[in-house]
Amino acid sequence: MLIGRSLILLLSATILVCFTSCKEQARYEDKQPSKTSAAYLEQAVQIGDSGFHRRALHYLDSAYSTENKISPVDKYYYYAFFFNTYNHRLKELDKATRYADSMLLIAEQNEKEYGKMLAEANYAKGDVHLSRGEYSEAYGRIYKAKTLVRNNLDSCGLSDYSYRLGMILYKQKRYAEAGEQFKQAFYESDKCPDVFLYFYRRQELLDNVGLCYTKTGDYDSALHYFNKTIAFVEEQKIKYPERNPAVYGTAKAVVYGNMADAYVSQGNDSMAEALYKRSIDTNTLLLHDNVDAQRTRLKLAALQLSDNEMDKAGGLLQQVKTISDTLHDNAVTLRWYDLMWQYHQKKGEPAVAFNFLLKHKHIDDSINSVTREFVETDINERFKNMDKQFELEILKKNNELKQNYIILMIVGAVLSIIILGLIYVNWRKSKKNVEKLTELNDQINAQNQHLEKLLKELEQSNKEKDRILRVVAHDIRNPISAILALTQFLLTEHENYTPDQKELLELINEACSNAMTLTKDILEAATPEQTGPLEKEWVDINALLANSINLLRFKADEKKQTIDLALPEAPISLYINKEKIWRVINNLVINAVKFSNTGAKIIVTAERDKDNLRISVKDSGIGIPDNMKNKVFDMFTDAKRYGTAGEKSFGLGLSICRQIIQDHGGSITFESQENKGTTFAVILPIDSIAVSSRHI
Repeated sequence: MLIGRSLILLLSATILVCFTSCKEQARYEDKQPSKTSAAYLEQAVQIGDSGFHRRALHYLDSAYSTENKISPVDKYYYYAFFFNTYNHRLKELDKATRYADSMLLIAEQNEKEYGKMLAEANYAKGDVHLSRGEYSEAYGRIYKAKTLVRNNLDSCGLSDYSYRLGMILYKQKRYAEAGEQFKQAFYESDKCPDVFLYFYRRQELLDNVGLCYTKTGDYDSALHYFNKTIAFVEEQKIKYPERNPAVYGTAKAVVYGNMADAYVSQGNDSMAEALYKRSIDTNTLLLHDNVDAQRTRLKLAALQLSDNEMDKAGGLLQQVKTISDTLHDNAVTLRWYDLMWQYHQKKGEPAVAFNFLLKHKHIDDSINSVTREFVETDINERFKNMDKQFELEILKKNNELKQNYIILMIVGAVLSIIILGLIYVNWRKSKKNVEKLTELNDQINAQNQHLEKLLKELEQSNKEKDRILRVVAHDIRNPISAILALTQFLLTEHENYTPDQKELLELINEACSNAMTLTKDILEAATPEQTGPLEKEWVDINALLANSINLLRFKADEKKQTIDLALPEAPISLYINKEKIWRVINNLVINAVKFSNTGAKIIVTAERDKDNLRISVKDSGIGIPDNMKNKVFDMFTDAKRYGTAGEKSFGLGLSICRQIIQDHGGSITFESQENKGTTFAVILPIDSIAVSSRHI
């Protein structure tokens, strides 16, 4: 009995190779299912290996229904699982045909991209045609698959072809040729991925070679291959501990039954009977091959009849009849009728024997009428003719290509002449254009040199401007400082002034203060960018903010304003230039005081915001008009407005603030609505933050 029928209960290489060996590098476009699909298929295989075939189909159907979008490759493997289950396990050929057609439909969408899947789909279609007895169609599909794998040098795919050819030859009773094909398939499969399916196929091929030797009468060679099969299973099964042990038990049980056939032919009935019983005991277990167990019972019954053990044979045949009513296997039924008429003939019951003989004859004739064409076909000759036809088609296509090439060459020659003429004309024109371009290029180079000279002069002028600004700002500070000191002295030391005199002194004092602030801003703005790194130190931001706000509260008190300060609970240290960050905070709060109404509230907050520290200053003052928002950070900006108490603005403070924050790797932004207030936010990156472990 060929193992192919029992082993093919496992899924084909189409499924198992891909989701058990996704790392295997294919020779040509071996598309793999997605990880999710592979997991679904693996679970379905495990359910099927446990004997619950319809439950496996239901599980896979439900799993795929939850996916929003399924790729064509995943659909292919979904269809392949259903095809194998319906064709090899449940023997529902109509459904198997539909799923094989679906596999082909996907694979044929792009033969180059899905080449390996197309070969496997054709093998599947060929298998279902063979099961239906549609032999011509089956040969065509198998040959097409062979052509695909041969053209792509796929030794593993050729092993599938040799295996199928061996099965066909065996069924045609051409055992010697079948054995050679099985051997060839075994050696070709050595190039297949090291996965469970191909291990199982290889042990089947060894067993099939033994069967062929049994049929040709070379019993010693047959037993050699049977023993080699058992050793191969024992040696390789440790590689796949996740598989159900019943799979390995079934494989060996089938081999034991085949070994017994060889011993029967050698006349060693005792050894044969022991092996038959060993095979039956295993394959009658749950999840094993119960159909093979029935066939082996019939072999044992035949042996017992030949030894005239009528009671044993009768009991065994009755046992087969009872179990076969649920298995419905035609081969078992046919053999049972054959043995039943022999059994009753030996018992001297010719009428009963004749009745069983008629039933056997009827089924046998029915099978022979279907398989006669198949048995009489010379499959090798058939495939040779297909090869010749294929070669003729290739030659025909090559001739068509040659004709097309000749036409293309003629067209190409004509086009070449035209192109050469155009090249000559364009060369004449381009020569003149090159001369003009050279002249223009010289002019452009001269202009570039002139521009470079102007840029250098502009840069020098800019440096000179900065120098003059610094000199002017520095020199003007001394007289202004003197005036400011005298004014403050007069205001504090002498109180016998008239209101007008005191007002004039206060105006002088305010003007001098504004002038000092302006000169300081000018010096800051005119100072070139630092050539070295900022001088930084670890500064407690909570303390810095608290000290700054306490000093600024006096400024706010002049307009009866309040400043609220919200700090993080845990102290936070910043690696910063303390004086510059203090100036930023001071500038933002003074602006809030300047542009807020009397009695207003100003809110200053510091908080950890993900990977940043965020310091914000919020007021409810006059806000910033939309037409000024894109200018507030410009140096010497014209986006200047007087404060709510007439305070003057110089337009330098925010520009300097932004430069300081950018030098610290941070950013400064604002949100504002006219007459509804403004919020400025200073953001420093997390890599300049160290959270203290102390709690105050």
